[in-house]
Amino acid sequence: MSKNERGWVLIDALIGVVIVAIALTALAMAYRQATVVTVSANNQATAVLVAQQIAETIKQKDAATYSGFLAGLPATVTVPPNPTVFSIAAVEQPPDADIHASMRDYLRPVKVTVTWTEAGGTYSVGVISYYYFKEL
Repeated sequence: MSKNERGWVLIDALIGVVIVAIALTALAMAYRQATVVTVSANNQATAVLVAQQIAETIKQKDAATYSGFLAGLPATVTVPPNPTVFSIAAVEQPPDADIHASMRDYLRPVKVTVTWTEAGGTYSVGVISYYYFKEL
């Protein structure tokens, strides 16, 4: 090995280490992003499930009378093992104009909104369901 070639082995090794470090950093960032997206998708799927369960809970109530059919719903829900707290709001919507006039007095649309907070911000999901009442 000549005097001019002695330093090149060290420089080649340093360049190789830098390339490997950049590649590992990019891989770690991609893994982190994939984890964030997975958690967000899990929260959204859980929120839809909670909204559907609340809508079904409302349907199982005694629908013979209109008064108080939204009473007694939980304000928040946590679905294990997910630590996220989901806030629930159920609100009666105005009757749709598309519903036939003879049914408009008996069919009531209700929107169940589930809201949660995660690292990216606050998100919500809504489910609208129709409920039939024999008397109003």
